[in-house]
Amino acid sequence: MSFRHFILVLALVGMLAAVAAPVVHIVKAGEMLAVIARCYDVEPADIARANHLRNPNRLIAGQHLTIPQRTKPLEHRVRRGQTLGLIARRYGVPLSAIMRANGLTDPNRVIAGQCLIIPPPAPPVGITAITVTPSRIEAGWHIVAGPTTLFVQATGAEKVKFFVTPTGTNQPPRLLGMDATPADGWTLPWEPQPGATRHVWAVAYAADGTYASSELLNVYRE
Repeated sequence: MSFRHFILVLALVGMLAAVAAPVVHIVKAGEMLAVIARCYDVEPADIARANHLRNPNRLIAGQHLTIPQRTKPLEHRVRRGQTLGLIARRYGVPLSAIMRANGLTDPNRVIAGQCLIIPPPAPPVGITAITVTPSRIEAGWHIVAGPTTLFVQATGAEKVKFFVTPTGTNQPPRLLGMDATPADGWTLPWEPQPGATRHVWAVAYAADGTYASSELLNVYRE
């Protein structure tokens, strides 16, 4: 198994574990079941049923509630005067995600009474790993002997950009390239110059404009 395949397997296992793990909400003082349900886009009755609540109106601070997964898409019926931007902010979902889910091409054309599917919020954008392969590691440096591939493991990303800068200089970072099709993971082929030492890093961007940077990768080309 190649290193890339190994990383992909680990990512898949992590995703499956995240799906299998139940979501638990710890009740705060004064919280109502309806408010909790709205935060997770589920029905209050579903939470009450999942936790065998005899009286859904009596919650205790510190109580642990298992939040069931939503079994049907969340829908929103457009009211007069509402815009797609307002609806997106209400549910904490990127406007572009609502457009994709409903096949919309113009964000300014929504009609009162129209029923919109609201997709679930994307996970926060983040980078959990960055590496270069093939390489060997010596004293914190990734030693490469020729053409390589930069590999990033990211969550909640729409695209990943890769940057490089020479070590020991004040030169501004240079964009190496971008990957917007993560079918095989976030990757970028790269062939550093012989004898060069470089700092390499990546920045993952979410659809809502938020982003996260990776740690620096020290690379030396033999």
